Amino acid sequence: MKLVPIVIALTLAATACDEPKQSTTGPVTSPMPRANQSPSPLTGDESTIATGLRLLTEQGGLVDVDSGALQRVSANSWLQAAQRQPILVKLNRHSDMSKPLQVTTAHEPKLPGNPAVTTIDMYAATSLAPGIDGRIWVHEYRSKSICTLRRIGERERLTACETHLLAETPHGLWAMRGANWDRAVLIDPETLEEKLSYPRVAVIDEHRVLSWGPDRDDPVLVHDMRTNQSRRTQWPDFHGWPDPSPAIASPDGSRIAFRFGNPSNSPQIQDVWILELQDLHWVRPPGMPTLVALKSGTIAWAPDGTLVMLSVFYDKLTPEYGGQTPRKLVATWRPGKQRWDLRTVPETGQFIIW
Repeated sequence: MKLVPIVIALTLAATACDEPKQSTTGPVTSPMPRANQSPSPLTGDESTIATGLRLLTEQGGLVDVDSGALQRVSANSWLQAAQRQPILVKLNRHSDMSKPLQVTTAHEPKLPGNPAVTTIDMYAATSLAPGIDGRIWVHEYRSKSICTLRRIGERERLTACETHLLAETPHGLWAMRGANWDRAVLIDPETLEEKLSYPRVAVIDEHRVLSWGPDRDDPVLVHDMRTNQSRRTQWPDFHGWPDPSPAIASPDGSRIAFRFGNPSNSPQIQDVWILELQDLHWVRPPGMPTLVALKSGTIAWAPDGTLVMLSVFYDKLTPEYGGQTPRKLVATWRPGKQRWDLRTVPETGQFIIW
């Protein structure tokens, strides 16, 4: 199990259990024109302009983007909901599922701000999620048919075993359910009953979610939980699988970045698109689609609205077939610019900006 920033995928036409049926309002935007661009190596400007960016990776590395320096810290994971400060975590995974969850907290002086890092010894726990009050939700396995859900420090309550926690908002606790995690649900934190069910969802902010279905032709909906109103658009013509991962909301909630991928290609293909939420307009950053190792990194938004992409990038050919040696790069791009700024870094992987 990998715990990464929890602004993730789940979708469409909700079936309400206890709330009124949603209505879809606003214009239906036209489908994007076909974007038949062939994948190519990422190009950009080798930048020396200071960014002030520091990236915390899943290997417990703190990468200074400007200097290239790498420092090891105690945190190797995090729990993050849209527009909230992440909860830093050090995960210790164990195979013995008979022991209870163990939690301790200490500060990490190597990280700016000396933040708290919660150490969690994962025994029977299967997933974690950030709560709206800063506490952590935990789903735990007790037997093949018995699983529990609770906030750390509270009593256990029985719940469905096929549950993967996402994040809590003022409207409830989001989770994925089903044998293939093919159903997103909104759980009442007090009763643990399902309030709503969607195929897939990405959390935009405390009150809005983006939802979509499993097929390319299914509409994409922006749903406001306060008004129960939705706006809709269609997918652009992306490369890769129909389910993006991740779907990341910008700090001001005005945009969502989607990362699509084709792992069967060699090198693998990454395609990034931006959905402008004001008018539901799609924007494709320059150089997309490009050639990467998909598991080597991801994307995130900087506080100033810069899109940050960290990955191992390839030439058109792999080294075995005469291509260049892959490069570990961090690429930054501001919407409206024509090129990426590129820097070499010592480490890639899942990351957050710290």
